[in-house]
Amino acid sequence: MGNCIDKPVVKIGNTVIRKKMFAHIRTYGDALQMAGYDFIPGAPVQAHTASFVNLVTVNAPFQIADYLIYDKKVIPIERLYGRRL
Repeated sequence: MGNCIDKPVVKIGNTVIRKKMFAHIRTYGDALQMAGYDFIPGAPVQAHTASFVNLVTVNAPFQIADYLIYDKKVIPIERLYGRRL
């Protein structure tokens, strides 16, 4: 078995987030910041999946979606490790 301590978990935009850093993501703002995007506190974000569109702010708890729309930018999210529910 390999070292599973720091496996890649998710890719946000072009940035790969590893397990140690993913543990620090609590809000959409945290995810945007780790991916290198500047954001305004309280700004709206759209989280899109195949079955729903969730209209939230950057202060809302983070949930993995297919992509985010923030400030007219589409930011893809790709799950790299783990089961897809």
